Amino acid sequence: MTETRITETRITYVGNPAFVGRLVRMLEDEGVEVRWQPPEERRAVRGMAEGVVVDLVASGVWTSFMAAVRKFRGQFGQSKVDVEGEDDEDDEEPGGGRHRA
Repeated sequence: MTETRITETRITYVGNPAFVGRLVRMLEDEGVEVRWQPPEERRAVRGMAEGVVVDLVASGVWTSFMAAVRKFRGQFGQSKVDVEGEDDEDDEEPGGGRHRA
């Protein structure tokens, strides 16, 4: 039987403010609890939103974080999503407590 450990990590989103809500929804759909503050929308050029940086605090199972992030990256590749402790080699949870990149 595989141990399922709940962990907390930071996810940093960089991109169009319209898409960060989609990332949050994908995480929640995977059973991840997300704490975040929606960005204030600003417009650099009339009708065009400026990019934003949003920090999310996510609590859940590591494989659920990564499943949602992979799905989001596949659909919104122009946005950047960094997960603390992410290992490009696999989806295994980093060892020992708080995840650091």
